[in-house]
Amino acid sequence: MTTHLMSNQYHGSCQCGAVTFSIFGEIKAITHCHCSMCRKSHSAVYATYAATLKDNFSLKGEEHLTAFSSSPGVIRRFCKHCGASVQWLDSGKYSHEWVTFSLPLLDTPFTPSKQKHIYINDKLVWLAVCDEHKKYPKGRG
Repeated sequence: MTTHLMSNQYHGSCQCGAVTFSIFGEIKAITHCHCSMCRKSHSAVYATYAATLKDNFSLKGEEHLTAFSSSPGVIRRFCKHCGASVQWLDSGKYSHEWVTFSLPLLDTPFTPSKQKHIYINDKLVWLAVCDEHKKYPKGRG
């Protein structure tokens, strides 16, 4: 059992290092979101988030986070010093079990077993998405 836990330890941080987090368990639901809110909050062609069970997630530097309510029931948390987008929190039915974080903030190597693109109908017209991952026109799929 200890060997399994050791192989599933991940660490991440914001750009300035004021906010750090650790994950002791599986990382799931790798999602590339192409909606305009995610694109704008990340200043990128899409935002990549992942989820883990809340019990597996440890966050340090919470006092360095600030939040923005981007839509009903959704809070985006980011570092108030460097602006790194750290979390996307949903008050939906799974919010008491799962925590979602910005996957690119991981400092530990991680290779997802599966990924998906959502809101693909909202992607930037000049972006070609040619990978083999599932693509959903809207929503979370």
